[in-house]
Amino acid sequence: MWIRTTCNLEFQMGDPTPMIFMLRPRSGIQQWITREAYTLSPSIPVVEYTDIFGNLCQRMVAPAGAFSVHTTAD
Repeated sequence: MWIRTTCNLEFQMGDPTPMIFMLRPRSGIQQWITREAYTLSPSIPVVEYTDIFGNLCQRMVAPAGAFSVHTTAD
C-alpha cells in the first residue's frame, strides 16, 4: 500500500520565534519513504537532529512576519 502525506503550516510571527518540528518521517524496516520534501518560506537555516526516541527533529528560529512550512512524503 502506498500512502502520501502532506502538511501545510502558516504562521504570522510578531517576533523571531524558536521552533522545533518533527516534519520528516523515519524510513526503516517497518516503513519505506520513497520521496520526501519540505519547504520553508522564507528559507531559513535548520538544524536537524534525532531525539532519544529516534524521531527526526528540525530546530529553527522563525523570522518575524509571515512564515510557512510545506511537507510531502510518499
